[in-house]
Amino acid sequence: VADGPQIEANIEYVLSNYTSSFGTPYDVVRIQMPPETGAYPNTNGDYRTYTNLVFVNKTVLVPVYEEEFDTPALEILQSELPGYNVVGIECNDIIQLSGAIHCITKAVGVSDPLLIVEQHVDDVEQELVDIQIDATVKHTSGIESAQVQYRVDGGDFMVLEMALTNVDEDIWTADIPGQLEGSVIDYYISATAVSGKQQKRPLTAPEGFWTFEVLGTAVGLDEFDGVEPLLPIYPNPAQGITVIPVNMPQTVMVQIELVDIMGRVVDVIHQGSAARGEQKYFFDASATSPGVYQVRLIVGDRSFSQKLMIR
Repeated sequence: VADGPQIEANIEYVLSNYTSSFGTPYDVVRIQMPPETGAYPNTNGDYRTYTNLVFVNKTVLVPVYEEEFDTPALEILQSELPGYNVVGIECNDIIQLSGAIHCITKAVGVSDPLLIVEQHVDDVEQELVDIQIDATVKHTSGIESAQVQYRVDGGDFMVLEMALTNVDEDIWTADIPGQLEGSVIDYYISATAVSGKQQKRPLTAPEGFWTFEVLGTAVGLDEFDGVEPLLPIYPNPAQGITVIPVNMPQTVMVQIELVDIMGRVVDVIHQGSAARGEQKYFFDASATSPGVYQVRLIVGDRSFSQKLMIR
């Protein structure tokens, strides 16, 4: 609704062209923005956003508006922030001023921070291969010790001592032993400074933790039988940056084409490898004449297509 489809396309463009400080893609969690008595901002409704929230230690204060919409929003936040106490604060009055809890609070710094920063492990393909955990761990007094605490398939947490592997960058490292295909590994990091201060990441550990799965060996093109890897294109109709999402069951070579009603290839949007999982490709519809087109995804001898209207 409103300008949401175009905003979504712009967000996806940024996500596909910019990365985190680790050089890895950002993960985005979307929460539906509730209308105000059926009205959205383009029809004089307020911007009733749930993301104008604030973290206070292990509690998250979230603006809420109507129970019908608030309940699923809070459930999503609780799912994405395990171990945190997610609390809703009614904000119908202050959201009219174009702000909520985050806008009316100020950041409060920590006087003696113990820094732990780690790029969380994604699902791994190979079984029985050790998984290296690297973390930046720093404190003004120095670091006495650091540990990775992990468990497999919901068992008890086990402790791995981390070693200082890069003095200049304060990188500490440990290897989680390789596990069998299908195993689910939860883990968190703890550290103790020379001064005696202790810290964990995630902050809510052990109730909160990071998780990855051992996926095992991927299979070939037979995985495309009965599968629709070309997901709904948006915005559609299109007139600017347009997103072509795909969900590939296997890393393969593909070609994505824009085809007119005569069957002629107007543009080759992507030609090359498409990684397993969800990927997004883009083209600028404003450079193409208005009309009805097909976006065609070619994988080996298989072809998948979807209609696209360009204004």
